[in-house]
Amino acid sequence: MATSKPEFQGKVLKHASSNNYCGLYKRRLINTSGVVATQYYWLPTNQNGDIVDQRGNIMNGTFASAETANDSGNWPSGYDTFVDWQNERFLSLMVSYPFSDINAAKEAITEWCNEKSGINNIVVPIFWNDIFDVYDAEISKGDVPARRQVDNFNSSWAKQDEYLNFVKAKGKRVSLLVCLFLGRNTESIAYPEVQYATNKYFWGINNNEKDEYGNGIGITYYGDGHPSLADKSSGSGRSMMKDFFQKVVTRYAHPDKLGAQLNWISPVITAQMEFGYNYENTVGALTAPALSGYHTKTIEGFRTWLASEVNPNRYENIMALRTKWGMYFEDFSDVTPPTTGIPFGIAQTQHFAALFKTNRGKDWWMYLSYLLVDFANELKVIVNNYAPQAKFVLSFGGNTPSDELVIMRGTYDVIKWGDVSHGIKTAFGIDTRQGKDTVAMSLDYIQNYPNKKQTELHYIDYGNKDGNGKVIDPPSVVEPRMIDSGKAAIMNGVKDLMFIAMKSHNEYYNMLKRVYDALMPYWVNPPARDTGNRSAQVTLNDLLDSGGRKGVEAWESAGGSNSLRVNFKFLNSGGGGDGGDGGGGDDLPYSMSLFPDIQTYYFRDNLSRNSYYYTTNPAIQPEYDATRVPFLVSSHGITVPLGVTKTKSHITITDQDGIVWVKMIQTKGVNQYENQVNYSNNHKELRNPPNVGEDCRFWLPIPPDGGWYDVKIDVFDAACRFEVFHADNTAPGGISYDSVKDRAYTAAETSETIRLPKSILTQQNVNHRVIKINNNRWV
Repeated sequence: MATSKPEFQGKVLKHASSNNYCGLYKRRLINTSGVVATQYYWLPTNQNGDIVDQRGNIMNGTFASAETANDSGNWPSGYDTFVDWQNERFLSLMVSYPFSDINAAKEAITEWCNEKSGINNIVVPIFWNDIFDVYDAEISKGDVPARRQVDNFNSSWAKQDEYLNFVKAKGKRVSLLVCLFLGRNTESIAYPEVQYATNKYFWGINNNEKDEYGNGIGITYYGDGHPSLADKSSGSGRSMMKDFFQKVVTRYAHPDKLGAQLNWISPVITAQMEFGYNYENTVGALTAPALSGYHTKTIEGFRTWLASEVNPNRYENIMALRTKWGMYFEDFSDVTPPTTGIPFGIAQTQHFAALFKTNRGKDWWMYLSYLLVDFANELKVIVNNYAPQAKFVLSFGGNTPSDELVIMRGTYDVIKWGDVSHGIKTAFGIDTRQGKDTVAMSLDYIQNYPNKKQTELHYIDYGNKDGNGKVIDPPSVVEPRMIDSGKAAIMNGVKDLMFIAMKSHNEYYNMLKRVYDALMPYWVNPPARDTGNRSAQVTLNDLLDSGGRKGVEAWESAGGSNSLRVNFKFLNSGGGGDGGDGGGGDDLPYSMSLFPDIQTYYFRDNLSRNSYYYTTNPAIQPEYDATRVPFLVSSHGITVPLGVTKTKSHITITDQDGIVWVKMIQTKGVNQYENQVNYSNNHKELRNPPNVGEDCRFWLPIPPDGGWYDVKIDVFDAACRFEVFHADNTAPGGISYDSVKDRAYTAAETSETIRLPKSILTQQNVNHRVIKINNNRWV
């Protein structure tokens, strides 16, 4: 019996007399006859809903619906209180760079806590090089030894302890922003004459992540950067980042430090204090766009990942990769990621974004994204293990398609981030400085993130800057921009609004207080979000193909603006190696394709794609003949004569429980003369060469009694005729081709669904049972 992985349902209960928790989960079971059952059940978790017993022991049986499981009479014995951090609201304050002037930072904290009663969470940035000078090197300046990370002496934390004790005494919740980057040139606060606290004394300057030109990634004067995330070996930079993060978490989760006041913990790895990749580099005096990910260890990891089980659409052999990429490599050890070939300082953001249009580039993007997700998961485990009272939050500079830097950051996939984090802090509002409506797209796109949504208000994000990055717009210009953005964020679901203050920035510091006051009426009574009938959708493939442009176009076409919200759906998230071509993600991890540059099939399980046209397995054929329905669908793109408008479609097959079993994605249409090879048509009279197989064959379980399959087509550029029928015109009780051959076209930009009940899918002769699906562009 096949069982899906447990899926958290967002509900956590606390035990009445202990600190034990349980979370509500869902799973799907598929028996050998293909019958599907959905079950809901309670599992032991921490207060965040993360499973603590990986054996998955069910606490008090299973239930047929979430409503039944949620009934208080069906809660596990002794558990009586819902934990609802997701809906708890925070007005947060962070003093940036507090350790450069602790007294000024304390004054700011005191002022805000006294004057702004709504502040209930104080965020403290923890800088690595403020605590340790070296990892394990024995270096001294005079008689004073460097502060070593391996020693972890209490004296190294003296300033942080002082400040956090002061903050804790304010009685607010406290959150930590942990900076996991180091500079090439940063001088230690304790030892200004010696260049300690640089990556030289940790993972080594040569092990910083690199750009395509071989330059170590390091931004601004300090050269802040991080090592390759692909190297997990002992003593690697990644292991040092994890070690420092764990030391921070362990220290401040302790009851003698922050204890129960600890709210959330967020790691950042770039000079911009974000989670994601740097999108620029500094070489000498020049700072310019640059793509991270070209360290030797990262490239070696890419080669391994392409054929690895962690790649859901892994390549079985180098031939499969050659076919999909359209390139020749002798073996996986020869594979390289794409590069622009344009010199540093001349290459711009659009040149790097263009790398991800190809299948090779899409695999590269998915791999880099995988490294981020994998590292985040490891850090989340640290929080779960050492600070179970705290939440794991990710801080992004942006996720939305309207931000051209997101493709280089590797952070589009907000659904995937929802699997990793309890909350995300990201750009989420209106920036009227840019003078265009697309800056409000974040309000709609971020709705795809399933957990707590957070954002920040910092004046440097709302003013035009000079060449040195200093804001040149006065507060009178910046203030209304910040208020507009804050209002929009509140109205659209932000649950944690962070104000970033610096007392030395006098006029902007006082302006921030006025912004807070202006926003309080909206915070107390946020208006309802209203999308009207406006809706749009975009796939990860769309975003990678266009550098985000297709997302902007879809949103604007639906009527999105600063004042009008859109139900903006992000589809096909988490392709994780599907080449970015709109695959099924975690729920449809298996694929099959003759011509992957045109179309690919994605399957829920590997058994469904077994076919004697593709996989020779005579031993299982009798079972398939008795328990499954064969389907025939085109293996080529929709094809038409030269000069006729081309089109493409997506076909999805879903059962009575809403479970998607198959999805076919066509990424482009072709005409009968295009390429003059292989995929030129899916009809024998036009196919070139004529011996290419016509149809993709796969097998789905016969539905249960009363069950069915819904076959849905989404048509794009031009109309096509959608036909579903039994391939054998004489099939008993079947749908004959004669009954469908004259049906009307399915119009462009529309969808149509045809239902196949079990009653017409049980013919004794398996050849009578075969279902044919056509999506033809007749002319």
